[in-house]
Amino acid sequence: MIRQLIKAAVLVAAFAGASAHADTFDFSYTFNGAGGLGGTITGSFQGTQNGQLVTDVSNVSVVFDGTAFNGPLFSGTSNSDGSLSYGPSAAVISFNASQNNFVFADSNDPQANGVTTAFLFNSTAGFTNAFNTNLLANNTDGDDATGQWSLKEATPVPVPAALPLLASGLGFLFAKRRRRAA
Repeated sequence: MIRQLIKAAVLVAAFAGASAHADTFDFSYTFNGAGGLGGTITGSFQGTQNGQLVTDVSNVSVVFDGTAFNGPLFSGTSNSDGSLSYGPSAAVISFNASQNNFVFADSNDPQANGVTTAFLFNSTAGFTNAFNTNLLANNTDGDDATGQWSLKEATPVPVPAALPLLASGLGFLFAKRRRRAA
């Protein structure tokens, strides 16, 4: 009986540890000043880390030189024809800046509503661009592929909540069994 409980506990712990969950990530990009653009963009989002990439992006917030982009913000990617595709799995965000291809914008339908606030990062096309026509005195716009990119997990991965609960439950069962045997 004890062996079966231990096997079950190991399986539950393995499944709990292997399950994917959304984490919060912090990012920053410091522009080098190319194209008239300077300053720093910072922000955060939730997503799931898969190696060097972060997928299933949601809950995006962006601040440009202390001015927050009005939300909600949509995430997507920049296509080779210059169009934008939106959706949680469209954005390609990486710890390695040379793999980035994403856009955080205030509209998911730029042709109909007009994107007025966006941060685009497309390393394949060789540009990083930010503009905010609503919140800044002028349209801060320009291309800059030479800035500094930083992406990190906001909090360390916690021990799955099921493990301490499982350990206490197994301890309780073991103590109960010992009392019965005595």
